[in-house]
Amino acid sequence: MKFTDRSIRSLKPRPQRYEAFEDNGKGFAIRISPKSRKTWIFLYRFNKRPRRMSFGTYPSVSLAMAHKRHAKAMAQLEQGIDPGAVKQQESARARTAPTIPDLANEYMEFHAKKKKRSWREDQRMLDVYVLPKWKKLKVGEIKRRGLVLLLDDIDAPVQANRVLALVRKMFNFAVDRGILEATPFTRMKLPHEEKERGRTLTPDEIKAFWNGLDKSNIEKRTRLALKFLLVTAQRSIEVSDAARSEIGLRGRIWTIPASRTKNGYEHRLPLPDLAVELLGEAYALGGDSVYVFPDKKNGTKSMNEGTLRQAVSRNLAVFGIPQFTPHDLRRTASTMMRALIPGKGVDKVLNHIPPKLERTYDRHDYMPEKRLALEKWAAKLQSILPQRKARW
Repeated sequence: MKFTDRSIRSLKPRPQRYEAFEDNGKGFAIRISPKSRKTWIFLYRFNKRPRRMSFGTYPSVSLAMAHKRHAKAMAQLEQGIDPGAVKQQESARARTAPTIPDLANEYMEFHAKKKKRSWREDQRMLDVYVLPKWKKLKVGEIKRRGLVLLLDDIDAPVQANRVLALVRKMFNFAVDRGILEATPFTRMKLPHEEKERGRTLTPDEIKAFWNGLDKSNIEKRTRLALKFLLVTAQRSIEVSDAARSEIGLRGRIWTIPASRTKNGYEHRLPLPDLAVELLGEAYALGGDSVYVFPDKKNGTKSMNEGTLRQAVSRNLAVFGIPQFTPHDLRRTASTMMRALIPGKGVDKVLNHIPPKLERTYDRHDYMPEKRLALEKWAAKLQSILPQRKARW
């Protein structure tokens, strides 16, 4: 029989399945079931034993595609390779190949949680933007175009850039772990250009922010954490992950361990009265938790850093001021402190590390300078805010 689309469509079902072979097709045939299912097959001999393999069903696999698969199988036979065995091996690998959820779990457990202070943000981005779209896909099925389409669905430009960076890192990790031979995202550019941020709040905006927190429906421990961030000028993840064991000398010294700082150096921070007052409220609210600002649902965990960012972004209308982020609160405090005192005190409050040579010969701990900077900043902040009484 000469195979054409017309001749294939003309093959009718019979009570028993049967096979039609292509003229001079070298074992290339199509099998027709009683229910009209048409399957491309190849009958051949390997090591003098009869073998059979399929190339898919018609019309999902076209005649032209079936011919290509048959030609590939014939080429393997000429090389002394059993094409049916190769196909079985490929099918087995496909069944056991790691999925995107498998890779995400391995990345979080063996990289992010061990090496990144912001691992919770990685988990959040995976849960929100990546896994819902790719949860049924194998790692090897993801191509460059798939990531482009995933990023196109993210409305926030900066967030799309962050997701790209995360996925790129995760696939580089897959290469290192032998899950992939190569990543499809090499030299892939950020989808959106980012401008250097320089947002600082004015005194009126600080007042509106502080008052807006108390008027908002933001959970109280989150409000306290945002206020504490503004008062201390520390990074949001350092605030959200703060443990009570880090607070010493009756709440007057906060020692952030090297494992939690961006630069890997321990950071000792003298706390002004306003910060101590906020700590007291947080302790009363947190009960027996070991964290200063515990997670709302599970007190054995610290607050997710993303909670602070979401609280700000979702309540801009309540604050009545232009868009800003928790990191802009740190920049605001730094900027205003620099106007209050000269010298290195503010850089030390921010835990900025000087060049290596300067670190070698300057071993001063700068605690007096840090204390002065934070006390002046707290006084400035209290002069901006309405008259308030200490709550404990």
